[in-house]
Amino acid sequence: MPVRSYRQLSSPEEFGALVGEALKLSKLLHGHSIFETIKKKGGQGYDVASQTLLLLAGDIEQNPGPMSVPEREQISKIEEMLKVLQSGQVTVLEKLSGIAKTQDELRKKLDDVITKTNVIEKRLTTLEETEKKFADKLDDLENRSRRTNLVFFGIPDSHPKETWEESENLVKSVCTDVLKLENIAIERAHRLGAYKTERIRPIIASFSGSKSRESVLRNAYRFKGTSYSVSEDFSKAVQEKRRQLWKYSKEKQLDKKNRVHLSYDKLVINGQAFAWDTDMHQPVPLRAHAQILGRK
Repeated sequence: MPVRSYRQLSSPEEFGALVGEALKLSKLLHGHSIFETIKKKGGQGYDVASQTLLLLAGDIEQNPGPMSVPEREQISKIEEMLKVLQSGQVTVLEKLSGIAKTQDELRKKLDDVITKTNVIEKRLTTLEETEKKFADKLDDLENRSRRTNLVFFGIPDSHPKETWEESENLVKSVCTDVLKLENIAIERAHRLGAYKTERIRPIIASFSGSKSRESVLRNAYRFKGTSYSVSEDFSKAVQEKRRQLWKYSKEKQLDKKNRVHLSYDKLVINGQAFAWDTDMHQPVPLRAHAQILGRK
């Protein structure tokens, strides 16, 4: 019987026959070395034994046999290295877990800071709006208190110690001589600023009633061609708005057809009123300005 690998058996019956032969052979091998018995029997028994051993051995490549000493040492070293790597991996994972936990805590703290910052920003915005409202009211009250005042320019400034009475008499003289107004009632008048020889200080006069004040303004055109002029008294905020509006109107005034004048803190051009927007730094039509203030 030729020697064949168990992979070459054609049927289960052939495999069963081989197993039967192997059982018979096992009786003959009792008490003897396997290889010695195989040698003595020879022939078909040798063939059966060979095939049986092949069946029992399986695939040679999958059963390489015992390892050598160097191989065992190398495997042992590799196992030790794997243990060290596994231990290091555990440590790294623990550290990563700690970092992740710290990040979560920092994220929560950052969220708290952002929330508090948003609250503070809202409060600051509210405070700024409140402050602006108070500033506007204060400015309005200041301008109301100045309604009876007029500021005269160009009246000779002869000496640094001019009294209020002297200032009042100078204003009355100008109103009588130039404006042709009699019996102008003035409560008080005084120079503005420190005395300087190179410039003439204006005089601010407070009138007893609006009637005298309005009379002066109506006749102010008589100052044309003289060194005198007169203007209403406004707060610094209103003065700055008027200055910016008048500066803007210079180009419009080049066209003689345009009718341009200032009214309180408004610029009027051909009947259309403009207000100075302090945030935008430009004049805005009055209706649009009111809408902007409403949005604020």
